[in-house]
Amino acid sequence: MENSRKCAWKFRLGAQLALLGALAAIAAKAATIGPDAFGYIANDATAYSFVDISSTGVAVLAGADDDTALVNIGFPFFFYGQRHENVCIGSNGLLTFGGCNIAFANQDLTATRTPGDYPTIAPLWFDLTFAARGAGAVYYQTLGEQGDRQFVVQWQNGYPLNGSKGITFQAILYETGGRIRLQYLDIDAGAGAPASLGGSATVGIRDAGGHANGRCLQWSHKVPVLHNEQAILFVPDAAGPVISGMPAPGMELWPPNNKLETVATVTASDAVTGVVSFTVTAVSSELPQGKDPDIVITGGGTEYVVQLRAFRDAKLKGRTYTITATARDGAGNETIATATVTVPLKK
Repeated sequence: MENSRKCAWKFRLGAQLALLGALAAIAAKAATIGPDAFGYIANDATAYSFVDISSTGVAVLAGADDDTALVNIGFPFFFYGQRHENVCIGSNGLLTFGGCNIAFANQDLTATRTPGDYPTIAPLWFDLTFAARGAGAVYYQTLGEQGDRQFVVQWQNGYPLNGSKGITFQAILYETGGRIRLQYLDIDAGAGAPASLGGSATVGIRDAGGHANGRCLQWSHKVPVLHNEQAILFVPDAAGPVISGMPAPGMELWPPNNKLETVATVTASDAVTGVVSFTVTAVSSELPQGKDPDIVITGGGTEYVVQLRAFRDAKLKGRTYTITATARDGAGNETIATATVTVPLKK
C-alpha cells in the first residue's frame, strides 16, 4: 500500500482482473488497509452488529433521487482533524462535510477530485434511488450518552441502478476516537445487478484534496468485495510521536566545574504520519551567573542536543534544570516529555 502523496487503497487497478476469480475467498478473509497520510487504517475484522434505526430514527430522502439532506450530528465529530457538527446525507450513499455532493456517478477516490472536494465518507457511493416502488428512506439518529455517543445513518432499501431489489447499509460515527463503522445488512441487489456486493460502487473515506495529498483510504472501487452482514471499521491514528533520548531519572551534574556538559540527544519519530513539529526547551531554577549561556540546545528537525552548565550557587540549595520536549505528528497527536537534571549543593 502506498500512502505518501497517494491515497491508500485495497486493490491496485492493474490487478483487479486477476483477482476477480478469487473474490469469494478474499471477501471471507479479514483485511487491513492503510495507513493513509493522516493515519487512518481500516479493517473488516471488527464485529458486525447492525443497529437498526428504521423504526426509531428520523426519515429523510423518502422518494428522492439524487438528493441530499443536511442534518445535525448531535455531538462534535472529528474527521481528518477537523471538528464537524453537521453532515450532509446523500441519497447516493455518501456523507460529506462542509457541503453536499449529489453526484450519482461514483469516482475512484485515489485518482480524481470529487465534486465540491468535500471531506467524504463513502459507505456505498453509487447511483441509488428511493423513488422506486417499494424503496424505503434514509434514517438518522444519535444514540448513547454524552462522551460515548454514536450517530447512525441508515440507507434502508435503496434501489441501485439496474437492481431488481433494494439494499440496506449504514454508517456509524463515534464520538469517542472519531471512529467510523460501515455495516452492510443486505448488499445483494439481485442477479446481475452492477452494484451487488459493491461491484460498481466506491467505498472509502477522503479529506479535501485527498487524491493529491494522500489523505484518503479507499476500501474498494468497482470491485464486488462486500458481503451481507459485514462491517468495516475506519480508525484514525491515535498514537503520538515517540520521544527518545531524554535524560535518565535522577541525573546529576558533578562536580560543579562550570563546564557545559552534554546531557541528552533527544529525538522524535512517528512511523505512521511522521513528525511535523518538534521542539526542545530547558529552564533553570537559578539565574545565569555570567555572560556565557548555561543552557545550549543545538540541532533541528527531529534531533536536538542539550548541553547544561555544571554550576550552582553555593548560597542556594542546588540547581535544577527542567527539559521539555514537544512533538506533534501529521494526525495532530501531541507527545510531551519532561526530565530534570540537578547540580547538587554538595555530594
